[in-house]
Amino acid sequence: MPDIEPVESDDTGVAIWTVVAVAVVAVSLLSVPAWFLIREVMTVEIGAPQGAASSPDRQGAAATDGTMTILVDTVLAADHDGDIVIGAHNVMLDCAGHTITGPGRLSVRNGINVSQKSGVTVKNCFIEEFNAGFLINQSDDNTFTNNTVSHVRTGFTLFESDNNKLNRNIVSDATDWFGYGLLDGSDENVLSENTATSVSGVGFMSWGANRNSFRDNEASNNTGNGFGANDPNTTGNTYIGNIANDNTGRGIEDNTTGGAGDDGTANTYTGNVCEGNAGGGSHPRNLCSP
Repeated sequence: MPDIEPVESDDTGVAIWTVVAVAVVAVSLLSVPAWFLIREVMTVEIGAPQGAASSPDRQGAAATDGTMTILVDTVLAADHDGDIVIGAHNVMLDCAGHTITGPGRLSVRNGINVSQKSGVTVKNCFIEEFNAGFLINQSDDNTFTNNTVSHVRTGFTLFESDNNKLNRNIVSDATDWFGYGLLDGSDENVLSENTATSVSGVGFMSWGANRNSFRDNEASNNTGNGFGANDPNTTGNTYIGNIANDNTGRGIEDNTTGGAGDDGTANTYTGNVCEGNAGGGSHPRNLCSP
């Protein structure tokens, strides 16, 4: 897993920010993806004081660039070209509707990087042209709300991250695997009122992730399934009131067996709707209506 650490600014007040490049390589073996993280770290000197983006008198300021590390509560006053690293616990980043732009979805850069942090809130961001819009690694008890991610490979990628809240986010035009991915022991997260559309894969994927709640989300017009519990060790998740329409695959795919959930699965499904999916409503049946 990546270990993202900020580099503190020097005595002159010129910010030294860390550029972290993380490549997520998805390898398929018998339809089982393996995840490998490749890290390269360098430093970039930015000629502006740390935290300048949050100053109230910078409204209308020119776009910033480079890798920005957030160490205090920050409200962006301009768009930003480059990735953002959350470098402290218990901080808030409010993009205030500004756009975070990367070098392209085939790069190894990720838009918002949260590693081994808690108590973080990220909201109101437009994120585009990155490998992952959000890379959340070994980070618990954080909130991500009202963010829009597009032109990426994956939208939200969570590794070993628990008790996070994802609310009212949108992922569109993601080209690899999933819009939202709960992976490798990401447990007890709550996803509500999020949207995944035009994803080349699964809208909402759970892989080895347990006791998560999916409520009132929508997955539509994706080339894979709308919702997928794609690993047999994905158990105790609840899906309530979700919509999965017009996907190329099924509305819901659950590959778990032998659990105490619905229709022989290890997860529970209530009030979900699947319409117009080319692959059918759900597998097994009766996980959604009609």
